[in-house]
Amino acid sequence: AQAPEPKPRRMSLAYFGDNVVNPGVRLGYELALWYRQPHELLIGANVGGYGSVATGDYALFIYGEGGYRLTTRVGLFFEARIGLGYSSYTKHTFDVQPDGSLAPGPNASANYLMPLALGGAGYDFYKRLKVPLNVFAQVGGLGRYTQNEPFSGGLLFTAGLAYLFGTTKPKMAE
Repeated sequence: AQAPEPKPRRMSLAYFGDNVVNPGVRLGYELALWYRQPHELLIGANVGGYGSVATGDYALFIYGEGGYRLTTRVGLFFEARIGLGYSSYTKHTFDVQPDGSLAPGPNASANYLMPLALGGAGYDFYKRLKVPLNVFAQVGGLGRYTQNEPFSGGLLFTAGLAYLFGTTKPKMAE
């Protein structure tokens, strides 16, 4: 009898683009709660940040997510994920001087509830090449909610690389 495959665990590093063009980075860890080829139900935790190149505003975030992944025999996978987290957004302000010029003012910060929904595709190199790496791209939406402002959000794009843990077996002692 063949031993069942272990449940996948992955660490990922990805580009995190709020409204696609506000660059950022996301570091995540995910594990399969339920795994039976080709289906996988997973949960994950992520931390990261992004900012606006034009204004210098930035945000730091942390969120948890759950999702479903369908992986083909050749390694191509499709997935859908939803998440909920917290974001701290810092906005730079400017004061108008008596001569009409602008001077940096105090930074304004806001804390947001951050719902996310993503769908995407990728490739698992372990299926064919036995290399424990995945590449992926996802698109979806990112929301922001705080008590003092109306709900807002935007388009989200992520693309990155994931490392699959537990793929090598320890060598037996002689």
